[in-house]
Amino acid sequence: MSENDVKSTIEIDIDLIESAGAYLEKLPKTPGEVLEKWIYLGTAAERQLTEDEQLLLMSGRTYCLLNNNGVSTEALQC
Repeated sequence: MSENDVKSTIEIDIDLIESAGAYLEKLPKTPGEVLEKWIYLGTAAERQLTEDEQLLLMSGRTYCLLNNNGVSTEALQC
């Protein structure tokens, strides 16, 4: 860091830190757990999306939005 770099301190509420810790505990810890989560997400997307939407999602040219009514897709702006 150069002398011109600014350093600052922020205060973070302990509830936010505890929430972050609880979130981390839920994350997959092994490659098998990661694969299981990906399989679950893929299965959920397959049930909700049309074949064309699935192909767009796999190509990386769209993304999914989750809402109370299910999954919808949005095309990426290129």
